[in-house]
Amino acid sequence: MYNATKTETEILIQLKKNPLQKEQLALALKNLPPSQFQNALEGCLAKKYITLTEDKKYALTPEGKNQV
Repeated sequence: MYNATKTETEILIQLKKNPLQKEQLALALKNLPPSQFQNALEGCLAKKYITLTEDKKYALTPEGKNQV
């Protein structure tokens, strides 16, 4: 079992409201440097906290919901 980093948790909190496209998510977290945002997004995917939906939006998985 993994624990989400602070940056990953910020992504999860944004996605808790509703699924977002990558660009929308980046705008919501514009205070993060692009590389930090990308690393956190990849970390969330690797840890299976989020998934990519058919309409190209990121959404929380049950595992991700447990982290926030």
